[in-house]
Amino acid sequence: MRYVHAQTVIKEEKLEELKRRTGKNTKDALLEAILHYLSCNLEMSHIGLKRIENSLNVIRELKEELVGEN
Repeated sequence: MRYVHAQTVIKEEKLEELKRRTGKNTKDALLEAILHYLSCNLEMSHIGLKRIENSLNVIRELKEELVGEN
């Protein structure tokens, strides 16, 4: 595993809230927030794909019904 150093700007009160919620120090609280963001983003992408698949299935069914009526 390779580690990199990263910097960001964050309002002090946001950082304090993050540390309060996680109960961790600055470094670990930020790491937890990043990991949470990445996992949620992946889950949301998966949900988005499922919605698209469902929409396509509905469109296909409607198309089949319309073609069958002609």
